[in-house]
Amino acid sequence: AWCLGGQTLEFALNCAISVLVISCPCALGLATPVAIMVATGRGAGMGVLFKNAEALENLHKIETVILDKTGTLTKGTPEVTDILPGKMSENALLQMAASLEKNSEHPFAAAIMRKADNISLLQVDDFQVLPGQGVSGMIDGERIYGGNGRLMTSLGIDVPDYPQLTKAGKTPLYFASENAFYGTIAAADVLKDDSHGAVNLLKQQRIDVVMLTGDNAQTAKAIAEEAGVDHVISDVMPGDKAAAVESFKKDGHKVLMVGDGINDAPALATADLGIALGAGADIAVESADIVRCFPQDLQKAGFYLLHRPVKLLLGGAVFGQILHDGADDREGLPLLLGVDGGVDALQPHILVVSHVGIDAVAQAALLPHLLEQAGGTAAAQQGGEHQKLIP
Repeated sequence: AWCLGGQTLEFALNCAISVLVISCPCALGLATPVAIMVATGRGAGMGVLFKNAEALENLHKIETVILDKTGTLTKGTPEVTDILPGKMSENALLQMAASLEKNSEHPFAAAIMRKADNISLLQVDDFQVLPGQGVSGMIDGERIYGGNGRLMTSLGIDVPDYPQLTKAGKTPLYFASENAFYGTIAAADVLKDDSHGAVNLLKQQRIDVVMLTGDNAQTAKAIAEEAGVDHVISDVMPGDKAAAVESFKKDGHKVLMVGDGINDAPALATADLGIALGAGADIAVESADIVRCFPQDLQKAGFYLLHRPVKLLLGGAVFGQILHDGADDREGLPLLLGVDGGVDALQPHILVVSHVGIDAVAQAALLPHLLEQAGGTAAAQQGGEHQKLIP
């Protein structure tokens, strides 16, 4: 139209390109990678490694967070609290238990070994690990079993009930042969200092928090109450953790799984997103989408990154929409079309900067500040602390 009206081809092209630039949502083409780059770098500074950009983008969709108990909510270094012998003395029970557990990799086995530090151990032959139940081995020609209530039930052995232990969040481990019950050793694992704060932070974002554990219902309930978790799944066999995650997904939930052990790996891979704590098993780290390099800080495991980057991108879209609306109003459109000399003020390269550059640069500049502000707000909400969560 401008060419027919006597204007030059250059002028007409400038007007046409100006309309295309300002009316096209090209800002997201630059703003999205910039925001992801900044958020990923910020996460790395906090010790949170995002293996791919998709993990960061999908965080805002999470509706349910499933937390493994041992080593995730708790410190993973339990201590022996009670030794309750049956047909032998305390020292004899501890000697038998330590001898049996010395080849086990379970945190409770390590607790028993620490307790029996100065006790000579017995010879154990044909040691076996019974997944989700305990261990067994031959001691002085007799098959000895050590493990949880499920193991004792499968052996047909009646064990004493210790409600005072389970109500206190302690886990009883039973030791017996096929014909005799020898005693109980209880151990307790304390919560990490920031577990309660991490749970509260998630709940404030209206995210359902679930604790997944192989402990019995009473022990699991006591620990969950201390951590502030409302939903508990207890008595879960190691191989059933992935099925528990899958059940939430079938109900339409977007699930984030957090764990650190070998038996958490299938669940981490099954969840929509998985966070592995860096000191955990290699297979768990490999199966996860996000790795928290410093597992002692659960609250910094990326939880308050859940919404910030994507919300900021939405803000960029709003900014772009304002420009779009300006192009459609009675004053903006003539400006873009070159009426009243508008094209002299809004050349295409200026529009690119205004529509794409300002949007992206603003996001790049604001995102670290907003993430830091989010950390500071989270800290202030937890016990009135003023120290910012992000270094």
